[in-house]
Amino acid sequence: MKIIKAVVGVLRDESGKLLIAKRQDHQFMAGFWELPGGKIEGDETTEQTIIRELNEELGIKVNALSLHQTMQYTYTDRMVELCIYNIDQYQNTPLGIEGQQIAWVSIQELHNYQLLPTMK
Repeated sequence: MKIIKAVVGVLRDESGKLLIAKRQDHQFMAGFWELPGGKIEGDETTEQTIIRELNEELGIKVNALSLHQTMQYTYTDRMVELCIYNIDQYQNTPLGIEGQQIAWVSIQELHNYQLLPTMK
């Protein structure tokens, strides 16, 4: 079974809403919503990966982060090993730089979105 090592970031605005991003048509599970992040490349640490991914995807510079949780999720054809980081401080306004839709949502609003299984 294919193993994918990835990271995601939990970004909150001043009101406590979470930033989620919609997976694009060319991605696995296209159309589902997720926390922003991506796959670990080469010999990157998980911290280096989340900093790089959030800069590439959202145009933000992460100033402070903390590990929230690690988890594994098994799909029929792959297993994802996921590190989830709280993004405690960042610079710039997050934008969907790679063309992805983004949304700020409350915990109560999450049920209105088709979420990846790893977000449930």
